[in-house]
Amino acid sequence: MQHEPLNLTRLAGTSQSSGNEFGFLLEREHESRYFDDVKDWYQHTLGTALCITSAGALVLIFRESPSKRFIPFLFIGVATFAAAKFGTASGIVGTVGAAIVFCRVPV
Repeated sequence: MQHEPLNLTRLAGTSQSSGNEFGFLLEREHESRYFDDVKDWYQHTLGTALCITSAGALVLIFRESPSKRFIPFLFIGVATFAAAKFGTASGIVGTVGAAIVFCRVPV
């Protein structure tokens, strides 16, 4: 399906006296590339939330266990999954958030 390019001179309401239009047109197919960043933001937020939530759940599950010092090592699997599924940024930010959760737990 062929779309007509979006003419910025008509949008701005300007016209040149010589009748020439600006040399640059924004095609509708390229407009969607700006919305891909928003989709990535949602993916990174979901991965970060998964990391922090799972860190909190591990702390609650193993709070009375004598092996609670090894919880961060168990968390490496969760952080690896989040980074592989949702992107590197979510793995990094989620790991930092989980480190904060783990720091607040008395050993």
